Amino acid sequence: MSIRNKLQITVVILGSLLGTYFVVTTLQPPLRKSSSERRREPEKEHALQQVAASPSTAPSAELKPDPGPEAEPPPAEHVADIAAEAEAERFVGFPESSQETMARLDERAELSNRWDGETQDPGWTGEIEDRIRGLLSNAELQENLLKEVDCRESICRFQLATGENTHSEVMSLIHVARDLMEETWVRAEPNEELGQSQIEVFFPKEGFRLSGGGGPIEDSAEIGVPSKEPDLAAESG
Repeated sequence: MSIRNKLQITVVILGSLLGTYFVVTTLQPPLRKSSSERRREPEKEHALQQVAASPSTAPSAELKPDPGPEAEPPPAEHVADIAAEAEAERFVGFPESSQETMARLDERAELSNRWDGETQDPGWTGEIEDRIRGLLSNAELQENLLKEVDCRESICRFQLATGENTHSEVMSLIHVARDLMEETWVRAEPNEELGQSQIEVFFPKEGFRLSGGGGPIEDSAEIGVPSKEPDLAAESG
């Protein structure tokens, strides 16, 4: 037999062996897992689920500050003291006799009649409104406490109203009214329905009277200028 024939036979034998190994390996069924390995698979899956849901891998929740212990309500005696102080500070009107009340109401009626009988003066009204707001601001009071301003030919009327209706607030508003003009008529009255007090103010235009029926001031003695007395000693000499 020649060498060439021997090589051909060797190649055929090797090819047969490789083909047989490929067929056996391909057709061989997969190995079955043991019962212990099958039991461990659910345990592994459960462990993986717990790891996925653990705080280290789950989205971080928003941390809320600890509110701490709840504050205890104040004692009933302290609450009663605060209520008593607030009631004592609440403005309920100035003490006056029935005669004084009637006299004040008569004065108001006279001033109101004069005011009603005159025509409006828009320019004077705007000037007075600006001045009042400036006085309120200087006194650290809210400008909206001014409720109404209406100036006429010779007499002006405006109204203030409290916010907290305390005695100190009423006195501050009265000081504002007094600072506006030297001669003013002021009356503060509490309004229980509204829970506030209203301060009504009348004052005259410069050169006019507020009392005595109003009218222009003509005599210098009536505006605070002392009249000149004759020098009797010089005349006798």
